Amino acid sequence: MRISKAPFELIAWISSICYLAFINPEDQHVSLCFFKIIGLPWCPGCGIGHAISFLLHGEMMSSFRSHPLGLFALIVLVSRIIKLITMEYGKYSAAISSLLPSAHKS
Repeated sequence: MRISKAPFELIAWISSICYLAFINPEDQHVSLCFFKIIGLPWCPGCGIGHAISFLLHGEMMSSFRSHPLGLFALIVLVSRIIKLITMEYGKYSAAISSLLPSAHKS
């Protein structure tokens, strides 16, 4: 049986959501925003991490004020995680079932 590497994308998304769930969304943090680095005052993505973090803390209005698309981003991330888990489960399910004795084999 071949064991594949852990899916990097799945680990990255789950780690990111766990990080956002455990941080205090009202704290300031270091920004890696390209637009801020080059000095532009507005970025279409800035605040979405705070919005997701507020959502994970149950603060809907603060989330919407941070970024109106925070709920949509969280839905997209969760659906992607579910899809990746389903893909991995299907891969391992076939491998596990091939190892198990089958009642139909003669």
